Amino acid sequence: MTVDAQGIHIGWDEKWPLEEPFQAMAVYLATKLAGQRVHLLDTSKLPGGWRSRAGAPDITACVSGRYVAVELKGTHGKQILSQETEQEVTENADGEYVIARTLREVFDALEIEVPE
Repeated sequence: MTVDAQGIHIGWDEKWPLEEPFQAMAVYLATKLAGQRVHLLDTSKLPGGWRSRAGAPDITACVSGRYVAVELKGTHGKQILSQETEQEVTENADGEYVIARTLREVFDALEIEVPE
């Protein structure tokens, strides 16, 4: 199955060239398909125009009682220092930190079945 994002057909396992459309599509699909046991927050779009702190993951979720932070990256995106620090803090607190470049990686991190 492929997903149409602004006229670009991207499969579940293909890397997204740009982070912004990837983030919009990943959050939209995960929200629609997550079900009751996944609670997620699009950290980049907090209510009231609030901005998240530097290094905050793009998606913050509680998956079956476990904290999962997902940082979305386009094809050539790299973590910045504050994101590396966030990963270390998350992992030291027994949370899971995932850097995702494909929709399948996002869905795997959130334990959502990929529609075939």
